[in-house]
Amino acid sequence: MTTTTATSIPLDGPLHLIPNETAILRAPRGAALFVVRGRVWLTQDGASDDIVLAAGQRHDVPPGAQIVVGGLRGEAAAFALPALDGAAADLHDALRLRAARLRSAAASQFWGDLARSARRLTGRLVSAWAKPPQATAASSTLSSCVR
Repeated sequence: MTTTTATSIPLDGPLHLIPNETAILRAPRGAALFVVRGRVWLTQDGASDDIVLAAGQRHDVPPGAQIVVGGLRGEAAAFALPALDGAAADLHDALRLRAARLRSAAASQFWGDLARSARRLTGRLVSAWAKPPQATAASSTLSSCVR
């Protein structure tokens, strides 16, 4: 069996496993592993039994546990999510929750940037209105001719 080593479960995409390949992963606290395609075998430190998951199933990984994951009978794909996303019942719910949080964070960033820009613009306008208009050479010549 070929072994690929990683320091943590990939949190931004699926883990693709080809036949006869395993990955050694260290899960962040409260991560959940969702099987997207195929069947996945996993074993973890301190567990007496191995676990086999089919597409659509989930495994909650104990904090800091090192696990070995492999595909069974063909290619398999799993998706790992951190604790907040892992609280969902299935992968669809977890990704929907993650998308909602990303939209919320982007909206907060947008409104914060807009408020800072509005404050800067307001400060510039107040400064511009507070200064008396400066007389130019052309306007002073024109006003002396009119008198």
